[in-house]
Amino acid sequence: MPLILTDEQIRAHTRILNASLDRAAIRDSALVLIETEDEALYRLLAAHLAHEAFLRRLDDTDNPQLRTSNLFVLFRALAQHSVPGTAELCERLFRSPDFRALPIRILALLHTLAAVRPMLPSSANVLREAYNEGLGHVFGPDLIANHSPLALQVFEEMVQGTVVDHVSLVDMLHTGLVPHRGIIPVLESCRRSLRTHLHPEVRVAVIESLFDYRSKAWFGPAMSPPVPPSWDSLDDATLAVLRDLALEILAGPPIPAELVRAVEDAVAQIEAIQESRRP
Repeated sequence: MPLILTDEQIRAHTRILNASLDRAAIRDSALVLIETEDEALYRLLAAHLAHEAFLRRLDDTDNPQLRTSNLFVLFRALAQHSVPGTAELCERLFRSPDFRALPIRILALLHTLAAVRPMLPSSANVLREAYNEGLGHVFGPDLIANHSPLALQVFEEMVQGTVVDHVSLVDMLHTGLVPHRGIIPVLESCRRSLRTHLHPEVRVAVIESLFDYRSKAWFGPAMSPPVPPSWDSLDDATLAVLRDLALEILAGPPIPAELVRAVEDAVAQIEAIQESRRP
């Protein structure tokens, strides 16, 4: 539920954004405005964030440990508010020279923009530009989690493209696909990509992310690696799509023998669950 502010409250927070030297106060007032989901207030915040003077008041940009600490708090909050105002703010800042003067800032922006559902055409174009700058691996998993039609379209363009190196693309697929292998639009997106001429390593990464989860090999000793939903936690419609996709893969271009066995094993498990659910 969006936060409702009185005119006086808005003026008070605006005064803090305009002139305060208290970084915590600036951050907290910005967070309050974000909670309103008000497009006019988001434009106000974007106007401030587009200027170096404000960014220096928000964060100690001369301190490597603190130079984006409050900014990242704001973008994490924005990512929780999937409204057009969030997309508009991100799109504006993507083109702000002052904002982009510190390259790390763009990472938070791209994560947030890719999370807005449903994705707007203008947002998709910004993400395409970022991809062509070599930043696709940064927000690829966010596109999968978003799984609205335009987000998945941009994801497919990335998977089929050549700008991001194969190692980064494989890592992105493992990270992004594993926890979302139970979402039908994501599975259909993978099906479309697998029907194209993918680089062999990328093709294998798509398939194994869906059917051959290997946490230690992919994520090492990570404390909280991505985890796939178990087959028996998925509904009948999703299991049917997974089985159909697996059979299409097995009938398609050759893949490594060990991956063939993993896909066949997944089919056997899925069919056993389907059988157990029949009246």
